[in-house]
Amino acid sequence: MPVDTVSAGGPRIVLDLYEWLPPYGETAVSLRCEGLELMVEISYDVESSGVTTLEKRTVRFTGVCAFYVAASPGVDLTRVEYSEVTPSGAVVEFVDSEAAHMWQDSLGHRQRPIRHYQVFFLAENRRLEVFAEECLSS
Repeated sequence: MPVDTVSAGGPRIVLDLYEWLPPYGETAVSLRCEGLELMVEISYDVESSGVTTLEKRTVRFTGVCAFYVAASPGVDLTRVEYSEVTPSGAVVEFVDSEAAHMWQDSLGHRQRPIRHYQVFFLAENRRLEVFAEECLSS
């Protein structure tokens, strides 16, 4: 039986990770949930005067309804069909996402809209998809 798909389009970059990541990308990515918040800790190497240190930055999603992590490339278990190729190495918001609208409708009246975010972590070969109210960077 075929599964109906929902569309996502109008991608816009919310946060370009390569503004602070080295050219070869992240060293590690870890996820942590606290209530309705998802914290994505991104570790990366910084070299200065011949010494390499490990730095960390956190991207935080608030008011999270759902999130999905998968290998990339890999099997996509979501029903989302993307109208455009999305940039890698950046947190992207799909401004026109039927899936986000479905989440919004299922949760009823809310002060903040549900947004659809996606990021591909290149060195980790992982894709993170998040439905949340907001994306913040520390």
